[in-house]
Amino acid sequence: QPTHNMFFDTFANCSGLTGPIPNNLFGNLYGQYRSHMFLASFYNCSGLTGQIPDNLFGDLYGPVYDYMFRETFANCSGLTGQIPDNLFGAITDVSKTSVFQATFSGCSGLTGSIPNGLFGNSSGTIGSATFDRTFANCSGLTGFIPENLFGYSLEKISNYSFRQTFAGCKNLTGPSAKINGKYLYEIWPDATTTQVGIMYRGATGLTDYADIPTPWK
Repeated sequence: QPTHNMFFDTFANCSGLTGPIPNNLFGNLYGQYRSHMFLASFYNCSGLTGQIPDNLFGDLYGPVYDYMFRETFANCSGLTGQIPDNLFGAITDVSKTSVFQATFSGCSGLTGSIPNGLFGNSSGTIGSATFDRTFANCSGLTGFIPENLFGYSLEKISNYSFRQTFAGCKNLTGPSAKINGKYLYEIWPDATTTQVGIMYRGATGLTDYADIPTPWK
């Protein structure tokens, strides 16, 4: 049964750990998310190699809580391969603070496309710093940003919601992020630097990069 702070900082700064993350390491978990779960679990584990396992976090579901996956894999530059489909389970709400802040930041060895539905089917408000630096400097990621990656009917953004989300992702291709066919910068044309600052800085492979408004790049 999930509990608050479960696996918080579990292997943080264990740079001497080597090899792949074991399959089903946390795979017996079932139930609703709790706050601070998996915060910085593998932070700075630069010696880890191989792919992130499928079903690493078990069968979790429902609204996410504050700081849940903040910096979970940050600076794990030795991880390779594609991010697994449904890695984070069935998410229905991303209105909390810093949920995916810097989750994969600095994971330059990750390759392939970002999976469809990685962040679930969310609606309403995006919380403060929810996607701040989520994929920053993931220079190995290629392919398109999936449409509706961040949800299907999101209405509002908060401070730092999309700050530097894809900054440094120079090998992404296709259009920038959309929800139901509309670019994020069309949905929120008055977004401020505080909310979306340099979300796409350096992501020059995006087909609409020249059209992205200044606060976003």
